[in-house]
Amino acid sequence: MKILFILGNGFDINLGLKTRYQDFYDVYSKNHSDHDLVMKLKNHISENTEGYWSDLELALGEYTKEFKGIEDFDAVMEDIILSLSKYLKDIQSNFNKSNIKSEKFFRDLDSPENYLTLEHKKQIIEFKGKFQNSSWTTSIVSFNYTNIVEQILEDTKGSDIGSHQLSNQKLRHILNKRIQHIHGYVDNKMILGVNDLTQVANSELHENLDIQESIVKSKCNEANGDDSILNFKNKIEKADLICAFGLSFGDSDKIWWEKIGERLESSNSHMIIFDRNKHIDNTLSYKNNRLRRNIRNHFLNQTKLPESVKNTISSRIYVGVNTDMFQKIVPKPEDIEVAKKFGNAKIGLVL
Repeated sequence: MKILFILGNGFDINLGLKTRYQDFYDVYSKNHSDHDLVMKLKNHISENTEGYWSDLELALGEYTKEFKGIEDFDAVMEDIILSLSKYLKDIQSNFNKSNIKSEKFFRDLDSPENYLTLEHKKQIIEFKGKFQNSSWTTSIVSFNYTNIVEQILEDTKGSDIGSHQLSNQKLRHILNKRIQHIHGYVDNKMILGVNDLTQVANSELHENLDIQESIVKSKCNEANGDDSILNFKNKIEKADLICAFGLSFGDSDKIWWEKIGERLESSNSHMIIFDRNKHIDNTLSYKNNRLRRNIRNHFLNQTKLPESVKNTISSRIYVGVNTDMFQKIVPKPEDIEVAKKFGNAKIGLVL
């Protein structure tokens, strides 16, 4: 059985890291630049954070209307990419690796179904049972620039994260510790862009190959000369279970949602989506199912699948909202402050 985990920015946020676009804007827009066009951009961000700039990548594609040519494009793109790189480097280097509970991370990778409703958990366990005769392998693809997952795994020994029983034999569940970063890293091949040229508002820039290789993600990967796109496609095409955590399923990565949709259509693969929503009151349980359905439909609407196919595969897409998945792997900054306040040497006492 091949299991694929796809991690978005929600993974880092879930660990208490300030990696939201808004967190970056708060710093970026306050820093002065001698370039008039860059300062115009920063002022525009400050005045339109809630709407226009809620998605940085799509907003940049739209903002290309302000560019007269590649010189303007380069000035803005280089400034915002290098600034974002520096911002995330600081977060990455200050990540608190003390008291990492890697065993919790392994358990969650091994049994994500534990965070679903009882009925859906039962269905995933039944589905996994069809692969009892073989070892299982889990791979991770990160949409994040940070190496937080690698830091969590840094001091772990071996690659076994679980096992299952076959007669008198235990078969291994193995984690591929080589994490793939489809958008690059904070300090290497960092890709910030859109899904395709339809998301670049300035049509006069469309024919410029230099610009295509700078903002259209698939072109960026090709220009980088690596095989990350092919590797990710292969992982999706071979996955029996796809788990998505902390992803918004936004338009700027639509190529991947379409690829996952194709896999679900052409196979009996299952998918689990984990999402967080601070506006849900658990007292109103009837709204939880409504939210799960909305999340499932949002993903399906990002695929190219016809309605008849969407209806067929929707029963194989499960959603967990506000679960403990990947929670308490590391102490959050606020937990550390509580521990300091009460004099607890062991952070685990206050988690």
